[in-house]
Amino acid sequence: MTNEMLQPSKQYPASGEAGSLCGNTMPAGTEMAQSQSADVPAATDEPPHDPCPTPLAWEQVLDAFRSDAELWELRQGGTTIRGRTWGDGPPVYLLPGLGGTHELYALLVWLLREDFRCVVYDDFSLDRGSRQSTATLVDNLFAVADRQGDRQFHLFAPAFASVTAFSAMLAEPNRILTAAIQGGYAHRQLSLTERLLIGVGRRLRRPLASVPFWSTLQTQNHLPWFPPIDRGRWSFFLADTGQLPVSALAERAAVLKEFDVRNRLGEVSQPVLLIRTEGEGQLAAGCQELLDQRIANTQVERLHSSGQLPYLTHPHRLAKLLKTFFPQAATGGL
Repeated sequence: MTNEMLQPSKQYPASGEAGSLCGNTMPAGTEMAQSQSADVPAATDEPPHDPCPTPLAWEQVLDAFRSDAELWELRQGGTTIRGRTWGDGPPVYLLPGLGGTHELYALLVWLLREDFRCVVYDDFSLDRGSRQSTATLVDNLFAVADRQGDRQFHLFAPAFASVTAFSAMLAEPNRILTAAIQGGYAHRQLSLTERLLIGVGRRLRRPLASVPFWSTLQTQNHLPWFPPIDRGRWSFFLADTGQLPVSALAERAAVLKEFDVRNRLGEVSQPVLLIRTEGEGQLAAGCQELLDQRIANTQVERLHSSGQLPYLTHPHRLAKLLKTFFPQAATGGL
């Protein structure tokens, strides 16, 4: 498969109290451990930059996310959708990716919640015999938005989630105000091997963690970018993604067989932020360059030393970028 495929909590202080980082706060009792700019592999071609802020205490943030965010569930066609909503302000939808649950967004949602109402959800759970497509992914998104009472909203879509984002922007352009796309694409060519693996994987109900070499592949692709002083965050990522059934991942990956909007990118009218990261690979880089060339209103930003999961590895920097982009783009400031 592709690299992406094979790739007390409530006692926290109010904004502005001690422990504030990048305009947001950490839960009470968090150790203020020092983080060095060498937490992750150095970017040899990057200019000097400020040291990374103190990492979030992910356990306490996740606990607060689980206890304070509104938990909800809905049925859409043959899919059971479960999600959470947290925060105040304009709505931002953080779209589900190829694997892992919405809890992987907990750190980013924590940092955005005082400026935006964040909506996250999972749409992996299909009735037996049901199939996913770009149309069902879009229908799921708009069904969630209708439940939330959001006629218009912003999108954050990393990697596979860009399939839903671009399909939704083209289907109902008036509903999507802006979109921040990280590592996205308008088309992904699947090899014969990948197609065979998808076919076999659709019949496997076993969890991803039980697949030989899965953990090794994840380690090679992602571990170098995680802060070494917070290895528990890496364990959280493995546990969350490893619990997903192989069949669920294969079903989502099969959507890529039909997805190709390269010839329709000129129709994308919304402001689009393209987020480039280190570790994206040559294939992903080419995909994002095509997006920049063909979409009329784009802004490109690079997150150095962050890897392909910046919402987990460097959520402060990603949150700062999104806080700047969404309100400016929505008001025509770009």
